Amino acid sequence: MMYVRTRVQERLDQGAYFVEYGKFIFQCSEECPWMFFFEECGAPVDKSVCSLCQKAIGAERYNVLIARDPPQLRIPIPDAFRKIDAYIKKENDATRLGYHIVKNANESCLGDKPNHIDRPISFRFIHFLTHGLLHFLYDRNYLTDDDLKQHLKLPTTTHFQDHFEKDYDLLCQSSIDHNSCYVWLYKLLNHLVDDQFMEKGQLNANENVIRIEQFIEKNLVFKHIDSIENEITEYKQTYATFIQKQQSLENFIDEIFEDEQRYPLLNFFNVTTFHTSNPLDEFILKVQNLPYADKTYPVTTYLLKRLDDCMNIQYLYSIVVFINYLIEKFNHRIKRTDAINIRIMYYLTQDADRDITRKLFDDFLDAWYALTLEEVRYGCQTFKFKRNLPKEKYAENTSIAMLLLTSSRDETMLLPACLKTIADLQNEIFNYFHNTIETTTRTKRKRVPLQSIRSEHVLSLDRNFLSRKLINDSLVLNYQYGKSKDIIYDYEEIEITLRNMISKLVLIDTDKLNLLTYQFELYGNETSLINEVRARIEQEPLTNDDRT
Repeated sequence: MMYVRTRVQERLDQGAYFVEYGKFIFQCSEECPWMFFFEECGAPVDKSVCSLCQKAIGAERYNVLIARDPPQLRIPIPDAFRKIDAYIKKENDATRLGYHIVKNANESCLGDKPNHIDRPISFRFIHFLTHGLLHFLYDRNYLTDDDLKQHLKLPTTTHFQDHFEKDYDLLCQSSIDHNSCYVWLYKLLNHLVDDQFMEKGQLNANENVIRIEQFIEKNLVFKHIDSIENEITEYKQTYATFIQKQQSLENFIDEIFEDEQRYPLLNFFNVTTFHTSNPLDEFILKVQNLPYADKTYPVTTYLLKRLDDCMNIQYLYSIVVFINYLIEKFNHRIKRTDAINIRIMYYLTQDADRDITRKLFDDFLDAWYALTLEEVRYGCQTFKFKRNLPKEKYAENTSIAMLLLTSSRDETMLLPACLKTIADLQNEIFNYFHNTIETTTRTKRKRVPLQSIRSEHVLSLDRNFLSRKLINDSLVLNYQYGKSKDIIYDYEEIEITLRNMISKLVLIDTDKLNLLTYQFELYGNETSLINEVRARIEQEPLTNDDRT
């Protein structure tokens, strides 16, 4: 339910609901609390199975729910939000004992967290701690096989161990120094025995669980999240002092120890890995672990979570330019059969305009094969985005019809669906920014038709741009001895840069596309235009000689 509420609110902020009959959340039935929603316009378009009662849910056809007993509920979004909030409050107030959430360890991922926890790393540490304790109890025979299978309803006796190992792996991925993450975990566990964490009570209600988890996050994880590198270094110093009677040169080079008498010039050198690593990956990790980053740097966190999708937007302009060129070149000038039979290579090698066609096609091809989309949407239709041909064989094996924007409802629909999907990605960012960040701006939001966009209208954001921005303007190396691997980032500079980029964007209008018409074929727009001309201009019959 919480996911449904969060995702629907995101879609409201992004302006994703463009039809009134799509502004609903659905419930399995009055007896079953399972809630769900539909992507795109929000109208029911597909069917599924309820995860709770296993009954069919969804739509028989577009915007028509499956008829069944008991019936599904179509609830307006505000009412559904109130219902979800009431259900969550009731669940939080309920008294529960035991292990009542069974989830496969393979389903755990880096971004997992409940709403009452701010950072995923906090949730992962608490999850790691909980399952470590439960695994210890089982290993020491305080919990038996019968307890796990009969009372806790666990699928395997290794359930706690699987989660413990998976949590450790995810915690290592969340740390910049993967190989030394265990040191930081040791430090956190040591701090847990401090007096401030000694509280009496029972975790017999969600309210108590939420309170103690927030307490651990605020007073343990957040207090030590910025000191991961320092605490790892301190541990290495203590370990080296304990193990080695005489300090080795390697420890001085690694900046674990300092001796100005023996090595007076050593502190002028450092062991930074800055030039051999990608600062963007480390920056993303640090933002993910930064306390309250969603509120402090909202645009940065929003875009980094969707970076792979956002990178597709930069290719929209090259695709649109080539599509417009083909419409101008072939509109009413090419027959449908010719478009299907003639390969693109012909127009790149033998056509009179082959030079300009080749240049625009190369830009299009680079953009087309750079896209990382898995599926695209047109209205409520979904298509798998697949490129079955190698890039170098695309022109000789693809007909020109595949690149002509027409009203046909066949495999050529992939092209308009791709254009609309990419444009909608930018519109989501645009609406999010103006609905949640720049809410005081009263200027009219600029709308530009999809086929009229210019290069400056689209978001040009990728990993190379962010890496260059970090290196040139937004980071400094910590040259303090012993901290040369530490990079200090200017989060504020990145946030301002991204806000400025989005503030210059336009809303892309995808409602009406300028389509190509094949020679000797007239569609609704053309016939309507001809009828209007006939109605407004007096028609004179041709003489018999003119007719012949």
